[in-house]
Amino acid sequence: MGNIIRKRKLFWVWQWQKEETWINAMAAKGLLLTEVGFCRYEFEEGEPGAYQYCMQMLKGAASKKRNQEYIEFLKDTDIKCIGTVGSWIYLRRKTEEIPFSLFSDLDSKMQYLARIGRTFLFLMISQLVACIGNFYAWLSGSGNMKLMIGIFFLFTGAVWGFAAAGLFCRVRNLKKESVLRE
Repeated sequence: MGNIIRKRKLFWVWQWQKEETWINAMAAKGLLLTEVGFCRYEFEEGEPGAYQYCMQMLKGAASKKRNQEYIEFLKDTDIKCIGTVGSWIYLRRKTEEIPFSLFSDLDSKMQYLARIGRTFLFLMISQLVACIGNFYAWLSGSGNMKLMIGIFFLFTGAVWGFAAAGLFCRVRNLKKESVLRE
């Protein structure tokens, strides 16, 4: 095998498709992903374009029994799990003529994207609840720090809301596409 190359790169959680595209571009250059961590990627030099990569968000942590069974099932279909970060798994398979996608039909893709959107929506709501709590504490005289924390939670809630809205728009567009295909 080839040399080991380590790279650090930040992708926001809602940019998994951009991250996936970047990993596949690296593979096309002959840098094959062998290990992954938070903002950390380890590549090994290999045959350019030999593998395709895909990411998937699981329901809960990758260490859960049902997720481990799913990863084993993928292994039986010649898809290797390179690593996990939180509930995201990084998958690899040998390059074939068709693009690597875990969803063979629009309905399953729409359900998957809607599930991620609901996760982001939940995060948005929890951030906004924390924002309201801090603003209430600030109004009750708890000091300016509560105001600053409330503003932070307001900002992060808005970011999660923006990410959720983007996913729900994609689901809506896929539904329109589905209707046109029928």
